[in-house]
Amino acid sequence: TIKGATEKTGGIVGLSKGSINGCTVNNSNISTTITRKGTESAISVGGIVGGEVKEGSTTTKVENCNVTNETTVTGINCYIGGIAGFSNNTITGATITDSEVTATGDEAEGIGGIIGHSSNRSGGDAAVTNSKVIDTKITGNAQVGGIAGAAVDKIQNCYVGGKDGETFTTGTYAVEVTGNTGVGSIIGDAGVVTNGVITLQMLSNSVNNTKITRQERPQETGETADVYGMIGLHNRPGESYTGTITETITGNTASNCEIVNVTNP
Repeated sequence: TIKGATEKTGGIVGLSKGSINGCTVNNSNISTTITRKGTESAISVGGIVGGEVKEGSTTTKVENCNVTNETTVTGINCYIGGIAGFSNNTITGATITDSEVTATGDEAEGIGGIIGHSSNRSGGDAAVTNSKVIDTKITGNAQVGGIAGAAVDKIQNCYVGGKDGETFTTGTYAVEVTGNTGVGSIIGDAGVVTNGVITLQMLSNSVNNTKITRQERPQETGETADVYGMIGLHNRPGESYTGTITETITGNTASNCEIVNVTNP
């Protein structure tokens, strides 16, 4: 059991400014004893790393890391990710299996199976590639995603669902993604831009046997049923928007999934 008392808590390291390769967290409970209030600095909790921060032009990666066997990653009003709570670098080859990622509180935003939150304004380098979320529950208030909670530039060749050959009875699912606003089986919220450029590349991902529960929202014009369930919120400027939104969404597939839209009280 790991209970952090700082802004960054992880199963392997709290705050990292370098690369992390080949780490595994097994049957562990990872949480923090502090919560964010109002405009205080964000708190982030991750199964491997709490915060993976890029400095300058240096490129770092979280690579080939695993979280497995009933591990829980939890916090209150935090960014929470099965692998990284916050990262503005690349996560590749990561897997979370048979675990739970849960944030509670009205300010619990940025919760994802792999990464909780990033910052894709001005076209950053945050990416999740070749990663898997298997037999895992992801729960939060807003910006909740099977792979990423919010503001990740690229998600490519990722999988959300059950193990190979695994079968499910009617009404049961391998992965459950639950929240109020901005909830999707791949990404919860692509982000809001106030100026500059915001990007989203969602390429060749697959979702299977996944249940998405969220507050009701209409399907956007031209939005396919599969993409509708994969992305909670996207293609939206802020009130003072002066920049450009660039989205490339292609080659993604979904099967045996359910979207439960809960009417606002």
